[in-house]
Amino acid sequence: MTADVRATVDSIMGFPLSEEQWQAASAPLTPGVIIAGAGTGKTTTMAARVAYLVASGAVPPERILGLTFTKKATAQLLRAVRAATADMPGEPEVMTYNAFGARIVSEHGVRLGLEPHSPVLTDAARWQLAYRVVCSAPDVDIARSPEWVTRAMVELDSQLTELAIEPDELIAFDTDLIRFLEADEAPQKAGRDIVETSIRRRAVARLIPQWRAEKVARGLVDYSDQIRLAGLLVTMFPSIGEQLRSRFDVVLLDEYQDTSIAQRRMLQAAFGQEFPMTAVGDPCQGIYGWRGASVENIDRFLEHFGGDGTNSYSLRDNRRSRESIVHVANSASASLRARHAGVAELRATRDAGSVDIAMFETAPEEIAWVVERITALRGIEGETIAVLAATGGTLVRFDAALRARGIPTQVHGASLLMDQPAVLDLRAWLQVVHEPTANPAFIRLAAGPRWRLGPRDLAALGARARSLSGGGSRSTAAEIRAALADAVVGGDVVELTSLTDAVLDPGSPDVYSPEAFTRLAEFAAVLRDLRSHTGEPLGDFVHRVASVTGITVESLVARSDSTQYEALMAFYDLAAEFTDLEGGASLGAFLARLADADRFNYSTRMDTRMRAGAVQLMTIHKAKGLEFTHVVIPEVSDKDFPGGEKNGRWPTSADVVPMPLREDAPPALRAYPPRTHFPKAKELTAYKELLAEMDEVEADRLAYVALTRARDTLAVTGHWWDAQRMSPRGVHRVMDLLHAETAHVRVVHWAPEPPKGAVNPIRSALVDEYPWPIPIDPTYSQRLADAVASVRAAAGQTELPLGADRRERWSTVFAALTEESHRIHAPVREVRLGDSVGATTFLRALRDPEAVALDIARPMPIAPSRAARRGTAWHAWVESRFGQQSLIDPWELPGAADDEIDSDEKLEELRQAFERTPYAGRDPVAVELPFSLVLHGRVIHGRIDAVFATETGYEVVDWKTGGREHLDPGQLAIYRLAWADAMGVPWHQVDSAFVLVASGEVLRPDTDPQVIALLGQSARL
Repeated sequence: MTADVRATVDSIMGFPLSEEQWQAASAPLTPGVIIAGAGTGKTTTMAARVAYLVASGAVPPERILGLTFTKKATAQLLRAVRAATADMPGEPEVMTYNAFGARIVSEHGVRLGLEPHSPVLTDAARWQLAYRVVCSAPDVDIARSPEWVTRAMVELDSQLTELAIEPDELIAFDTDLIRFLEADEAPQKAGRDIVETSIRRRAVARLIPQWRAEKVARGLVDYSDQIRLAGLLVTMFPSIGEQLRSRFDVVLLDEYQDTSIAQRRMLQAAFGQEFPMTAVGDPCQGIYGWRGASVENIDRFLEHFGGDGTNSYSLRDNRRSRESIVHVANSASASLRARHAGVAELRATRDAGSVDIAMFETAPEEIAWVVERITALRGIEGETIAVLAATGGTLVRFDAALRARGIPTQVHGASLLMDQPAVLDLRAWLQVVHEPTANPAFIRLAAGPRWRLGPRDLAALGARARSLSGGGSRSTAAEIRAALADAVVGGDVVELTSLTDAVLDPGSPDVYSPEAFTRLAEFAAVLRDLRSHTGEPLGDFVHRVASVTGITVESLVARSDSTQYEALMAFYDLAAEFTDLEGGASLGAFLARLADADRFNYSTRMDTRMRAGAVQLMTIHKAKGLEFTHVVIPEVSDKDFPGGEKNGRWPTSADVVPMPLREDAPPALRAYPPRTHFPKAKELTAYKELLAEMDEVEADRLAYVALTRARDTLAVTGHWWDAQRMSPRGVHRVMDLLHAETAHVRVVHWAPEPPKGAVNPIRSALVDEYPWPIPIDPTYSQRLADAVASVRAAAGQTELPLGADRRERWSTVFAALTEESHRIHAPVREVRLGDSVGATTFLRALRDPEAVALDIARPMPIAPSRAARRGTAWHAWVESRFGQQSLIDPWELPGAADDEIDSDEKLEELRQAFERTPYAGRDPVAVELPFSLVLHGRVIHGRIDAVFATETGYEVVDWKTGGREHLDPGQLAIYRLAWADAMGVPWHQVDSAFVLVASGEVLRPDTDPQVIALLGQSARL
């Protein structure tokens, strides 16, 4: 039997599983953990686990729940399990941990006073609302700016949520610590610093309940709330966990090393001890500790969820990287494996490969070498090249160097939307249109490549602006001091200098150059035109600004590998989706939201799809889970790597949760400060060294993840000098480790350490003067000129002499716009039924297409029905009657058509009547079975009430609690096709019946004609 199942699983997967994979996939239905090293096929093994459970008959697919950490990982796992269950009825549910928490909150949040489907705050809106809370809070006695308090409050709230710590616990800890330390009659500086920090942290923590209450009052949640509130619900109401455990038989936990303490506690409360849960992950790849993840979760999984401790498996065979890369990855992770039991060395399954390292004297030399290496690697179809860095700043430098060489690039993760030149220009125009005193934005535009105003003309314009505002030139010390005093005190807006006012009324042309005066007139015309359209919807207006000012065209004629057009599209989406905290969408509110993002150093990240042929540049955190043929990891120098967030020094940082409160903190970190004596400076220094050791462990994990992204070749580089520091960098210990691996690593360059007192060669060569305005790139000017010449030369031609890809893109856009215009202005609107539609809607579309078209074109809400709720309660009772229970509440089940149940007494009568039907004593094959049936490319989904086995095949049954007026044989026809498709049998082997529960009648209409019609008619909708 086992051999047959294994052969079936191998056939489903398309290859024979290794012994390690088979042991993990065929593990018993008890809590288990799989330690899957980098490149060992974690997702594949999870799919094989699903295939085994289904093929062996242990668990139906629809009773398997898969949870993972990111949407990207969810998509990967979902594709894998769908492939593994493609020929089987039902489908596992796969979602992120946050989506699972959000479902619980949506379904049961009303118990806490939350509205179902509460909107999720975007990060930018989250910061804006938090700032309002801080500014409106009374008695915030902190000697810090409102911006600092807001940042501290949001950071503390996020940490407390992920660590499952209540604000009251933090307040009590700091209060007790302050009381203890203030008893010291002669405190050292270390003690005074801790007291000052604890006072500030306690004050900030007291704001957190107000912040959470404000979100509840507005009916809003953020992503961390989803887990916190879900955990609270399953803890307070055990029945929720009972429903979940009755809905699912198995839970698979992906990327478990990245879960937080709050997520783990939510799972414990929901599923408890001994529930068949399988966690998959790798503690050596736990690189998200800075945002609340705890690798202790996977180390102690069997302790947290039960089991005999033996259900632990390890995947070691790396199928991604070549031998030399696997060897250096093992060396880099040796210290990590010593920290985590059950983690084994990787085994290479591919030979050869290459690992090169280089240490350069200066950062520019490092960049030049990397560019040459990538140039040599390019050109082989199907191979991918990636530059993986610890920080976004590194990516910016390498991106500029590669582009200057003409190499197409694509930046991910660190590509901040608001930093893109096209977006900066568009935002500047929006500011100038909305706010007359947006002088910095105006200067960006006026000195930019289109208007090209020089210093002399800008100075003349500034003088005109001062004159219009009632001022004049300030040349004496007294006048300058008075101006500074006015700036500090604040003044009336009408008294402020406005350069755009001067553009609209520039005065005498004699003070400007002729070219400048002409350009100012053109600028004024564009400005007046745009201001006349500010009443348009925000999304439309943003499109108009980009079009009128030429920003759209400039982004399109940029180099083909430019991200500027993609950035504009992302910014359009941002504007189209924007609503302020009161539900409005004005231009002023939108600009205020962007300003708040600047205030809190938050910027929207621009995710882009990987473009073939482009060198991929991304942070190591972003690259986790990906793989590339060739990988370069630059700037692995001391104090450069890993960069990013450090473990918070809570004794001196008021926005960090103290280690003694953290469940996952090592004992040595929880024991400070001692309560046997007052803290001393040397103890604080030693404690900070312990925290620094934690940073080194995080760096080791990040290095391991980076090294194992490479398939064939790997290069790791560093440098001694950069332009920012007066002293040289050191050699990072990861680089030292690789340098010692002489059998597997080639040292291509190793600059000696600079002597003591050496001068930074980069800084000594820096120039002190720069041309302004910045000269236009001559290649950019030439591209514009070529585009203009092409358009002029093509006048009268039917086809522009442009590249095929450009012509195809323009033709596609033109066709789409033309189609949209015809549709909008057409006297009759055609509505197409969606590609995925419910069975009831599908049948209505066949009977009454005009009514369904009207519903689609102008959807209207359906009034709630008490009788309908009782009808769905009837379906829920039948489901539980046959030993099953749904995760969702009864009124969310199908059955709205059964609205004849108008009283609880009627419901009870139906229950008794059902026991007299011929089906009460039969065991169904399936109850309330969801299905998805594909007919002519359209997916029809629904739910079959019950399926019973017969001597000749199967019978699908639809319970009817009312009379005959709602009977539609087409419904049974769809059920017959759906069940036949699911079981892989001819449809004529599936019979069907309506059961009128109240009377006990069983009606079996001839639905063969409807089945035949469905197979031929559905294509016309």
